Amino acid sequence: TSEAFALALGLETETVYNAFSYWARDGLVRIVSQDPFTVEFYNVKNRLYQNNYETPPELARYSDFNISLQSVLGGRLLHTQDLQKIYDWIEVLGMEPEAVLHMVSHCVERKGRQVSLAYMNKVALSWANDGVRTLEDAERRIARHASESTQTQKVLSHIGVFRTPTVDENRLFNKWTEEWGFSLDAILLACRETTKIQKPNLAYVHRVLASLYEQGFVKAADIEAHFSARDTIGAKLREVLLALGQKSVSPTQAQNIQYARWTREWGMDHETVLAACTRASENGRATFAAVNSLLEGWHNSNIHSCSEAEEMLECERALDGALGEVFRRAGIVRSPGQSDRAAYTKWRDTWGMEEGLLLFAAELSAGANQPWQFLQKLLSNYHKKGVLTLEQARAERRTHTANRQSGASRKKLDGLNYDQRPPEQNGLDRDFDDLSAS
Repeated sequence: TSEAFALALGLETETVYNAFSYWARDGLVRIVSQDPFTVEFYNVKNRLYQNNYETPPELARYSDFNISLQSVLGGRLLHTQDLQKIYDWIEVLGMEPEAVLHMVSHCVERKGRQVSLAYMNKVALSWANDGVRTLEDAERRIARHASESTQTQKVLSHIGVFRTPTVDENRLFNKWTEEWGFSLDAILLACRETTKIQKPNLAYVHRVLASLYEQGFVKAADIEAHFSARDTIGAKLREVLLALGQKSVSPTQAQNIQYARWTREWGMDHETVLAACTRASENGRATFAAVNSLLEGWHNSNIHSCSEAEEMLECERALDGALGEVFRRAGIVRSPGQSDRAAYTKWRDTWGMEEGLLLFAAELSAGANQPWQFLQKLLSNYHKKGVLTLEQARAERRTHTANRQSGASRKKLDGLNYDQRPPEQNGLDRDFDDLSAS
């Protein structure tokens, strides 16, 4: 049985049947019956060297088909292997002879009577995959192909390609319209993007449409609005890059997406974005990432308009001016950051310390290894002791100095006139004796 053959050879039953059908066409076997599947084997030697056998019934039944096929192809001579391939379209792909003839006629109309068998085989496989089996199926497929071909040709013409569409190009168009839901007008809108490449082609159009489909833009009106908004964003982004000192730089797709997030998701207006560019430049970090970081902080602080941003920036600049003087007196060489501003605001507004005290403390911190950290500890110590004014801080300093000198004198006496600690101490008076032991 065919099942036994298939099992022994590790093949599908249909594959075994197709193999026997192929040998039957060559006159090597005869399929006696289909159920049960019975095959009569001929003597191979006789078949190769003798011509005294009758044509197998399987070949004889295609005689009318062969005559019709020959009339479609005109005087073109078909070899045995050509006929065998064509018979496979009937026996393997399951197409009716009338459907095959209609398909061959369609191929001849498109490519001429010398159309290659390879091309026709490709069409046959495509039609079979689309479920074409009968003459009616073939007629509907040709009608659909004519419509697809006309519309695909419009797309090709739109990008400057003037030729007949290929089978693959028609199938691609069919994917855009039937699977993704684009109209011809929507597809032609997408063709605008091909102006960005030297040689426009459908593969590029396909990538554009795939991107639009993923973003949910399918209707022509939606695509038009999307492109318009994107072009507007592009112009504004170039202004942003210019504000950051980046001339003649084209915005990237990632920057387009980020700008859309600032304006649409976070509700920032364009002027607010430009204000962030100015601030990033003032901070010495004129980069797109720095602008994004600033805007994210403003968004989290519920600052979205330019007026709100300018009000906040005015306060920051005032703080930076005060902090700049503190840094100068403390010997700190860097620009103030957000954490520095927060610390200064705490000292001045929350703890109520005078500006003169803060500057005096900065001067005292100038000799420390880490002046900013020392300043923070010194002011924290003042806060614990209730020191809020410059006079109180000076008094605290005098008291500390007197206590240190008194302690040094006692140690000298106790050490039998031996100096256990030099009078001039290193390390900013030992960091004010560890800030008077805190």
